[in-house]
Formats: sequence, C-alpha cells, structure tokens
Amino acid sequence: MTIARITPTSGQLTIFWGDGDSTVVAAGDLANHAHAYAGAGTWTITATPASRITQLRIFDPLLSGFHSAQLRGNAMTDFLCSGLGNAVASVIDSADMVAWPSPNWILSSMPAGGTYSINSTDMAAWTPTLWWLYTMPAGTYNIDTSDMVAWSPDSLSLYSMPAGTYTFAAGIMANWTRASSILVHSLLDGGVNLTQADVDGILLDVYGSLATRVVINGIINVGGTNPAPSGVFQAAAACPVGALTPGKEIANELLNDGCATGGNTWAFVIFTP
Repeated sequence: MTIARITPTSGQLTIFWGDGDSTVVAAGDLANHAHAYAGAGTWTITATPASRITQLRIFDPLLSGFHSAQLRGNAMTDFLCSGLGNAVASVIDSADMVAWPSPNWILSSMPAGGTYSINSTDMAAWTPTLWWLYTMPAGTYNIDTSDMVAWSPDSLSLYSMPAGTYTFAAGIMANWTRASSILVHSLLDGGVNLTQADVDGILLDVYGSLATRVVINGIINVGGTNPAPSGVFQAAAACPVGALTPGKEIANELLNDGCATGGNTWAFVIFTP
C-alpha cells in the first residue's frame, strides 16, 4: 500500500500503519511512502500531527475512507485524491477547502457510495496552477467559471462528470494567458450537458487570451459528447473575431491566428465534427 505523497511543513510527522509499524516523514519530504502488510486485513492508518500536512497525494485503491474535514485547517498547497477504494466511504466537501492557499488540486475517479460535494464558490479565492475534476460518481457538483475570474491556471480539466450544474461565464478564460491544457470534453457522463452556444462561448473565451498568451502550443478539447460548434472550419470570415463569429471559425483562429493578433497559437483544438 502506498501513500504517494504526504508532505509536512514546520516539522516531521509520523505515519502509523495500524499494524505496529510506523514511518517518520521529514519536513518537506515529497517521496512516496509504501508499506507491506503481513497478510490480508483491514487497518486504520493515522498521521500525527496531521496539522502539519501541506501536500497529500493518494490514489491507491487499497486506501479508503478519506474525509476532507480532517484537513480543514491545513495550509494545503497540493492535493490529489483519485481512484481510492470503497471499503470505507470517503467524504469530500469543498467547504473544507475554502482556506487552502492556492493549491494544485485534482479530484477524480472516486468510487460510488461516497459523499462528494464540490462547489466552485468555495474556491473563488484560489489561484491554482492546476485544477482537475473528472470521472466522478454521483454527488453534488456546482461549478461556475465566474468563480475563477482571478485564476490563471496552466491546466483545467472538467469532463466525464455526473449530473450537476456546470456554467461557463463569458470573459473568464480570456485572462488565462498561461494555460496549455483546457479539457471540457464529454462534460456530462452519459449524455450531452452543454449547448452549441456553450461550446462556441468556451472557444471565444479562450480566444480572448490569444493575443497575450505567454505559452506556445497546448490542447483545447471541447469534443466528445458535447455538441459541435457552429459554422464551418475555416479562417474567420471577418476580423476581429467576436460573439457573432461561428465556433469552428474561432477554433481555426486558435490554431492559425488568421486575424493576426500576433499571439501564440494552440497545437490542438478538438471539437465534435
């Protein structure tokens, strides 16, 4: 069984594996910590003092029962929780994360039967470098990019999600000049959630950052089960690109900059044909 990362700050911590063994983790340690048990069974793992944890990455299916409330008061800067087991239900609530200082944040592929409540309003004060939420089971999800107006992430992923409220406001991703990966394909797991106007709007919003984009290449994916953008894939018929420009023409401009903004173009823009 492996804890991929459990990094303390301002002192060491000790992992007690529940079978009498323990491991001391030094302040700033970014290594994974594995433990072999003598045979099959169930053990309760604790880390003390847990208040020192500032980075946590757990994705071993032998682990289960993670509760975000146990890190509510921590200064978390790096959080990855993915693919845990279901022997004990996990409870993950973004309300426990409001005060986390601008973390890299990934939550994905968790088992059914847990309690998952993720609301982007809890994250409005963040400025994450990386934010991924995908392939989750049923829960309560309310994600609105208007809560991300102060962000400028390198990467955002929001796809293959269950029913929830997913809103893409205008003029938000236009500020994301460092982004090299924006993945919102197949947003609703099992069916279409976005409208064609939503897809067009996402492409236009990303285009707003083209002239001042500070990275090169990268990928945008609005395809999968999402509707096709409007129009025909060709250079924009009129410059500058605006709200009346068909979505497929915007996609072409993101790749080729036919309207000559002078910005750094994207390598891939994937959409439903």
